[in-house]
Amino acid sequence: MISNEQRAHDLALTTAKLFAEQQFELALRSPKANIEITTDIYPIYVKAYKAALESINRDFN
Repeated sequence: MISNEQRAHDLALTTAKLFAEQQFELALRSPKANIEITTDIYPIYVKAYKAALESINRDFN
């Protein structure tokens, strides 16, 4: 059995991955020739982790 922290980590990784993929997709669809993606996904991971852990602890404790 995995811990709530591991569950939250898995969800946060997935959230950060999906966000990054969305940013890349938007850049690819942009009509501009040179697009620079400067998004730092670590803060997104941290925010998602904290939110997921709070929800998981509420539901699984």
